[in-house]
Amino acid sequence: MPRWCLLVCGVALAACSGEDPPAAADAARPADDVPAERAVFVNPAPDADAPDVAPPDAAPDDVAAPPPDAPTPPEGACVDRVGARGDTTFRMMSGGRDRTFVVHVPPSYDRTRPTPVVMDFHGWLGDGGAQATMTGLRAEADVRGLITVHPDGIGRSWNAGACCTPASTSGVDDVQFVRDLLDRVERDWCVDRRRVHAMGFSNGAGFSHRLACELSERVASIGPVSGTVAIPTCAPRRPVPVLHTHGTLDVVVPYLGGSFGGFEAVAATITRWATLDGCSDAPTESYRRGNVRCATQSRCREGAEVTLCTVTNGAHAWPANGDLRATAHILDFFARHPMP
Repeated sequence: MPRWCLLVCGVALAACSGEDPPAAADAARPADDVPAERAVFVNPAPDADAPDVAPPDAAPDDVAAPPPDAPTPPEGACVDRVGARGDTTFRMMSGGRDRTFVVHVPPSYDRTRPTPVVMDFHGWLGDGGAQATMTGLRAEADVRGLITVHPDGIGRSWNAGACCTPASTSGVDDVQFVRDLLDRVERDWCVDRRRVHAMGFSNGAGFSHRLACELSERVASIGPVSGTVAIPTCAPRRPVPVLHTHGTLDVVVPYLGGSFGGFEAVAATITRWATLDGCSDAPTESYRRGNVRCATQSRCREGAEVTLCTVTNGAHAWPANGDLRATAHILDFFARHPMP
C-alpha cells in the first residue's frame, strides 16, 4: 500500500474515533441561525391509524394497501410500490460485483406519495452503518420524512477518481452501482425523482462530487464534507447545487490541497463548481457561528447555488455539535434544491 494511504488511514481513523456522537434530531439549535421549523420534504405523517414501522425483515406486504373506497391517487402518484417502512438490506450484482446497501424508510412514508431520497457515502475504511451512526441521518430523516440509503463501498472504499484504493486502483464502476441502486429503490418505493441527493464524508465526499459530475441527471444536489473533487474532468449535464464543508486543519484532505494523496484544494473545487454552474456573483456570507463561516454564490444558472462552509481550526471530521450540525444544515440545503 502506498505510503500516503497508510498516513491517511491512520489520521482518518484517529479523527473519526475522537468525534462526539451527533446530537439527536430534536436537539436544540442556535436560535439566531436556524429557521423556526426544520425543512420538511413531504406531507405530514398520516393519521394515527397508519401501520406501525415495519421491522427490518418485514415482508413487502406489511405495508397496508389503501382501502377499496380510497380516492384515486393524484396525477404523478405511485402505484404498485411494495417497499416496507423501517430498514431493508439489499445485496445485488452491479458491474459483476456483489454490492450491499441499506434503505431506511420513515414511519410517515406513504407509498402513494413521491418521497425524497438521500444517499450517504462513507469515508475510506468505513461502511454504510458507521456512516449512518456518525451523521445521525436516520433520526433526522424520520423527522423530515425522507428515505435514506446507506451503501457499502468495495474494500471499504469508493472510486472517486484519484482516491481511494482498492476501488480506484481496480477500476470499480461505482457510478454504475449508484444507477443500479437507484433503479432498485425507485422500483420498490415511491421516490420523488426530482429530490434525490447525495452527501458523504472524506472519500465519500469526493465520490459525491463525482456523482454530481457524472450523474447529474439523477442527483439533484450534493453535500460533501472533507473531500474535494478527485477527477480531472467534470462535465455535469446541468448546474448542480453544492454545499461543501471543510476544516482548515484537515491533514487528510488538506484545505489547501496536496498531501500524499495530491488532493485538489478546497478553493479550486469551489471555483470549479461556480464556473460549471455559471455563477455570476461573488461569495457572500450566508452563515456564521463561532468558528464556522459559510459563503454562498447564489446567482447561478437554473437556481443552483455553490456554498462553502469553512470550519476554522477544524479537523478531518463530520461537524455534529456546537457551531455547526452538518447533517441538518445539508438537509436544509437539499430541501431548497430539487431538480429543476
